[in-house]
Order: sequence, then structure tokens, then C-alpha cells
Amino acid sequence: MSRLLSLASGVVPELSPVATAEAAARGGWPAVGLWVEPAEWTAQTTRDVREALQAGGLEVLDVEVVWLQPGPPDPGHERIIDVGAEVGARNVLVVSSDPDHGAATAKFARLCGRGDARRGSRCAAAGLRRLSPSSVRGRPTCRATAGAASDRCGS
Repeated sequence: MSRLLSLASGVVPELSPVATAEAAARGGWPAVGLWVEPAEWTAQTTRDVREALQAGGLEVLDVEVVWLQPGPPDPGHERIIDVGAEVGARNVLVVSSDPDHGAATAKFARLCGRGDARRGSRCAAAGLRRLSPSSVRGRPTCRATAGAASDRCGS
């Protein structure tokens, strides 16, 4: 199985999404990861990113980051998934610092369902080991959360 490699948005955090795509194309990457700030992303940003992707012959491996935190779901998370679908992202990167496993699972499942409904952008649990041990119980929690959410999404 071949893996799609991309220029990750975190490598060039000072760049806008368009500039990140342009940098990936100049660097010869087949794909790019894009950081999405929901409050700043506009329809024009989508058009400009699509144009840069097409000009560079790039795929979007992922958009990021959905950060699940204690409390009610954040509507900005849905916007990130929608943006990902609009630019053809394969994945939406999701991390969690919600200590309530049940709440995190429910939020993740809801997001997975939205990703599926929005042309197949897959929600991918990422980076949970980097978070504070007091807020997340590591990789087994990530797998359990993803598994429970998958059961709820029917995937």
C-alpha cells in the first residue's frame, strides 16, 4: 500500500493556507495539509486555495485542527469539516483534551457523521499522546474513543 505524503501545515505555521499550498507545490510535494481558522476562512479563501491546489497539482491530505474540549460542541469544528470537504481534504485531524471519555466519544462521533455526509472527509484522531497526561489517557483512549465513535457512525 502506498502512502500519500504531504507538506504539513505545522511545518510552515507562518504561511496562509494559499501560501502553504504554493510552498508544497514548489517543494514537489504531491499533497498538502492546511490549517483552518474557522472565523477567518471565507468563500474567497476557498476559491484561492482551490486555484493554488489546481495550479500545483496538489491533493489535500488533511485540514486541522479540531480540538475537542470540555463543554458543549464548538460550531467552529463543523466549519473546519465543511472547509475540508470544500477543498477535497481526505482527513480532518481531531485532538481531544476533554477528560470525559463519553462526551469526547459523542463529539467525535458527531463530527465523523458530518465528515461522512460532507463528501467523505474522514475524521482522524491525531496527536493524543502529546497532550497532558492529566487530560488524556494516551493511545488506548484514542483507540477506544475512535472505536466507540465508529460504532455510532456505522462505519
